[in-house]
Amino acid sequence: MKENGEFLLPGDYICVEEEALPGEGTYVAEGKVLTTVTGTVFNDKKKRTVSIFPRVRKPLVPKKGDVIIGQAENVNKHMVSMSVKYINGQSVTPSYSSIMHISHATRSYLDSMFDALKEGDIIRGKIMDAHTLPIQFTTTYNELGVIYALCSKCGERLRYLRRGTLKCDNCDNVEPRKVAEDYGRARL
Repeated sequence: MKENGEFLLPGDYICVEEEALPGEGTYVAEGKVLTTVTGTVFNDKKKRTVSIFPRVRKPLVPKKGDVIIGQAENVNKHMVSMSVKYINGQSVTPSYSSIMHISHATRSYLDSMFDALKEGDIIRGKIMDAHTLPIQFTTTYNELGVIYALCSKCGERLRYLRRGTLKCDNCDNVEPRKVAEDYGRARL
C-alpha cells in the first residue's frame, strides 16, 4: 500500500482492494485500487478507504445557463465573437471562444450589432448552447450585457447616461450599448 502524502499520476497502483476500499479519485480494476487523477494519497484508517487529493485544478467546462464574462473581439453587423475569461466568477485559462447572433443581444429590434456592442467591450452573458464550439451566448436579460466600455473616439471610460446609452466625459461622445443593469459597478 502507498503511504500518505505520496504523489501519484492517473493509473498508478495504490493497493489491492482487500487493503482499502476505493475513495475519491480512485477506481478498482482487477482487484487493484488505481488513481484517476494526479495528486497525493490519503489513507483513512477508520473508514478503511484510500483517496487521492487532486494537485491539478480541473478545467472549467462551460454548460448551458452558466454566466460568462469576456471581451468582445470581432463585431460585425449580425454577430459578435467574445473571448471568455470567467465562467460563474472563476477565471478560465485558456479562454473559450463564444459567439452571439444579433437576435440574442436584446429583446428589442436591433438594426446592427454595433448598436449593442463594440470591440473591446467587457460583456456578461449567459450560455445558451455549450454543445457546439464556439459556445453560443445571450445578453437579453437585464443583468446581462456590457459591464465596461471605452469611448470609440478617445479611448476614455464611458459612463452610464441612460438605458442603452453611454457617454464619454472627456469628448462628450454618446454611444449606444446593450448595458447590464450594474454597468460600471460590476465586480469580476
